[in-house]
Amino acid sequence: MSSAILLAICLVFAAGPRATAQVQGGGATAVALSAKHELLGNPLVGGGVELWIPAGDGRFAFRFGGEWLHGQADRIGIPCAGLVEPGTCAPEPVHDRSRMTTARGGGMLRLAGGHNATLKLTADWMVTRVSVDTHGNASGSELTAAKMLWGPWLGVSADWIPWSHVPIGLEMEAGLGDLIPILNEHILDGYAPFDGGMSVRHLRLGLVWRPRFPRQR
Repeated sequence: MSSAILLAICLVFAAGPRATAQVQGGGATAVALSAKHELLGNPLVGGGVELWIPAGDGRFAFRFGGEWLHGQADRIGIPCAGLVEPGTCAPEPVHDRSRMTTARGGGMLRLAGGHNATLKLTADWMVTRVSVDTHGNASGSELTAAKMLWGPWLGVSADWIPWSHVPIGLEMEAGLGDLIPILNEHILDGYAPFDGGMSVRHLRLGLVWRPRFPRQR
């Protein structure tokens, strides 16, 4: 999937210089993220912000943003790692508390719409720090995993501005991405559950601010 996302990012940036309609502003959104990873069994939720910077004559815009997410889940697991004597750490019910902090940068290409509603293709490169604290409900053992990940992200965004004289409206965005470790440390007998990376899916819903609506050509 990473190759397809990277190709789509290249297409977004290649199409940008032929833009014809100004896009600028920013937004604040609620975010839900699901990840294909055993330590992140339930969706993470939180918030995010972003800023759009128009390029050329405007249909294309660069964008930058950040997200702060957290979640928790219950599962059956082993709350210990490393050099453990056989039989001293059996599977038990465990509780995971997870956190993700993400910075993103990329571009957005307007596909359709006018002054009050637009549909855009979005493509970003994400840098994420993910950490999970695991607590053994029976033994009380604690285990922590943390990793810096990065990778491409591709989505589709739609916004609606009800009144042109009030440049605030609603935005919804959905997409998917692949995250891989920035650095694999390969520590002998170390606890590194994120070394294999993971796939993620995003859903964002919130307020959008678009302060200027130039006349369409």
